[in-house]
Amino acid sequence: MFARLSDRIADAFVRSQTIPLEDREIYRCGVQQLLRYTVSFAATLAIGMFFGMFRQCAVFMAGYVPLRHSAGGFHAKTPFRCSLFSAVLTAAALGLIRFLSGTAGGCAVTLALSAVCILLLAPVGSENKPLDETERRVFRRRARLLTALLTAAAFGMMLLHRIWLCACLAAASAVLSAMLILGTVKNTLSNHHRISLESRSQTAEEDAE
Repeated sequence: MFARLSDRIADAFVRSQTIPLEDREIYRCGVQQLLRYTVSFAATLAIGMFFGMFRQCAVFMAGYVPLRHSAGGFHAKTPFRCSLFSAVLTAAALGLIRFLSGTAGGCAVTLALSAVCILLLAPVGSENKPLDETERRVFRRRARLLTALLTAAAFGMMLLHRIWLCACLAAASAVLSAMLILGTVKNTLSNHHRISLESRSQTAEEDAE
């Protein structure tokens, strides 16, 4: 659906001479990503409305999205799996927010553990989004800065007795930590599988010789 719609939009830009023909593919990819992000964000807020936690969901997203873009983490293989995983993740995050909203101590522990996890693991690339050394350094600095800002803001909300706001930010940090752990495990398993296949291929070649 997104592919067809982005094709039509890119073609319309070309026909109206808004963009040159040679730039069509670049704009098509950009439009497709924008559509996916927009639908995903709207679906997340809709889930928040369904559970009667719209404002909590909005605060959670405000903390989670910047961290996610800088720190990376687990990515599903297909758009459908990504959408399904995001829906489940959002529901789980709202459940965590509801739990943490009743305990300042729980928020503090969650923030501390999540911050340590992010500082140790981020950034985590994926098969679709590999990172070179320069990107790793840049995204690591960004992730650490955003983690420090989010953690400080969350503890500030706690001091102001806005525990529900603190819970939203703590949940964002916790969910991002889980994504980093899942991404790290997935990358490790993929690397082991790739090395195993290469080893078998090399052994087969040696036997053939």
